[in-house]
Amino acid sequence: MKPSRFFVLLAVIVILMAGCAVPQRPPLEPESSSVPDEAPGTRLVFEVQGGEEGDGIRKGTADGTDADLVAAMDRLKRSVSLEPGRWDVHYDLGLLYMRLDALDMAMAEFRKALELKGPPSKVYNALGTISSSMGRKSEAVEFFRSALTLKRSPAVLMNLANTYVSQGLTDKALGYYKEIESMDPSNPLLHYNIGILLYRSGEYEEALEHFDTAVAYGRKDVRTLSARAQVLLKLRRYEDALDAFEELKLMAPKDPLPYRNAGVIYEMYLGDMQKALDNYNAYIDMKGNDAGDVKVWVEVVKARLASGGGR
Repeated sequence: MKPSRFFVLLAVIVILMAGCAVPQRPPLEPESSSVPDEAPGTRLVFEVQGGEEGDGIRKGTADGTDADLVAAMDRLKRSVSLEPGRWDVHYDLGLLYMRLDALDMAMAEFRKALELKGPPSKVYNALGTISSSMGRKSEAVEFFRSALTLKRSPAVLMNLANTYVSQGLTDKALGYYKEIESMDPSNPLLHYNIGILLYRSGEYEEALEHFDTAVAYGRKDVRTLSARAQVLLKLRRYEDALDAFEELKLMAPKDPLPYRNAGVIYEMYLGDMQKALDNYNAYIDMKGNDAGDVKVWVEVVKARLASGGGR
């Protein structure tokens, strides 16, 4: 799925300056994390095995440095050599290989965990996640369905629904999302994914409701707020969209894109050239030589300010 499907197309204007056409304003497109790059089919919930040792390993690898990962790998390999029959150690190794994007090795470890009588539902979910990441969607569906015959876990249901979305089978996916909602109505990722699905279908009011619900239930992150801002733009609620971009500036201060997007809104929709200029300049300061057409837009905005054509 191409990220450009998520973005609002702004009205195109051509302004002539010094005899040359100024580059058109493009859609609010993904240059960084502040515009949604996550569709229902790309984020998979991974249900991990409990246990004190396993939890410690996962905590160390979820956000760990390379040194943390190497140390965790060393501990796990020593555990395998000392106790070769432990399914949970192989499961943890699989998680670690996933963290390192060594998917073939992760799959081998999960299969070993299944061979050693690890909980089938949990391991099938892991195998489905790996298969989906490798683009083997039909295989992933079979693993997830096998897991669901043993336990109707919201995490596995989400993974299956997400995989169906990635295959274009949105009706099937929606059925599973509804099942999750009946089991776990306050699941913020569920509401985020349903919001994306509704956004893609052009049902913007309903999408906004789900994004708002996701935020209310704790998913107040860059991607959710970005998706919400895009819906507000579709609904022509420009002031609310600007508020969302201002919040994104605070959440991701090193991300230049909210400044660019805010500048486009101020210039093209609200006619506030000074605020457009301020935001474009902030974008250029962050992007430097990679600022592209925004440098030209700045000159256009300056010309309009000088001629009294904007606030």
